[in-house]
Amino acid sequence: MKEREIKYDFLRAVAVLAIIMVHAIPAVSVNDKQWWFAAVMQPLLLSFVGIYFMLSGLFLLDSATGDITQFYKKRVKVIVIPFLFLSRKLRKSAKIVYNGLEIKNHITKERM
Repeated sequence: MKEREIKYDFLRAVAVLAIIMVHAIPAVSVNDKQWWFAAVMQPLLLSFVGIYFMLSGLFLLDSATGDITQFYKKRVKVIVIPFLFLSRKLRKSAKIVYNGLEIKNHITKERM
């Protein structure tokens, strides 16, 4: 495996920040200045999405072993298992919140 170049890691970090900034720009403008800011910044920041994907692919190809079964086994450990664990946790917490709201609404209806 060859050594990673720091400039690509830095560019990928900048791309991540740009993607976060795109999500932070409000969808609805309050005034003309905000609209112009969004109209200028969004295309610039969205261009980093492609850069992020290309650099991720570069790093993925650099770390490739050549064995496709090893590649997918590693991805299952890194992506699928945490995804299943977190989705189960979030489902349980959403159920608790939903049931809590349902009980609260039921109590307030009885008092009326």
